[in-house]
Amino acid sequence: MGLLEGKKIVVTGVLMESSLAFRVAQLAQREGAMVVLTGAGRGLSLTQRTARKLDSAVDVFEFDVTVADHVESAREQVRGSLGTVDGVVHSIGFAPREAIAGDFLEGLSRESFRIAHDISAYSFPALAKAALPLLNDKASLLTLTYLGAERVVPNYNTMGLAKASLSVSYSQQDDQSSTSMYAVAIVNYQGGTVNLGAPQFSTTAPSASNSYATQAANVSSISDALNLMSQCGDSYPVS
Repeated sequence: MGLLEGKKIVVTGVLMESSLAFRVAQLAQREGAMVVLTGAGRGLSLTQRTARKLDSAVDVFEFDVTVADHVESAREQVRGSLGTVDGVVHSIGFAPREAIAGDFLEGLSRESFRIAHDISAYSFPALAKAALPLLNDKASLLTLTYLGAERVVPNYNTMGLAKASLSVSYSQQDDQSSTSMYAVAIVNYQGGTVNLGAPQFSTTAPSASNSYATQAANVSSISDALNLMSQCGDSYPVS
């Protein structure tokens, strides 16, 4: 039996086969889950095209976090497809090009700051709000961050501030940013969990003791399974 046998998972942020979200969706399917994808704006057609490369056909629904009406419309489309939901993967982020290149202050503007935070940070509680009425007991929400939320990464610039708003603060154990903290409080109250994943990328294959199969043997919840999948690149085959 797969780690997510019979579970229903919504994955956002799939644009290309190289998207981390695509790998999560692929692994979720191979572990027995029913998967639905969401896309937005001009990227929706890319999501629909990439979805055809998954092992099994999936529904793709439009969910643009900058459009208030999509909270309800996406929820109802997912309800029609899956009924209820066991897991949601948030992999949404964007900043204007000038805000993520060169000098931080030169690329900084009020508008680029607003856009980066709107799409990269606000999108997570907006997604949680859309999903909350559909969540089963012990459902899990996973949002993905990056090292640039913790320390200065060249050219990450304004996106680093947006990811810091989204992310758990690593400077103090169990200290959380407002976005994640309040989402955690609400979802936990409903009986679910919220996790933050910071994928670690490597150019070398994992050792036998750190392989996907070895780690999967220790998975005991939807939350653990989704978090494991978010850490896995193409070097982690599902056995």
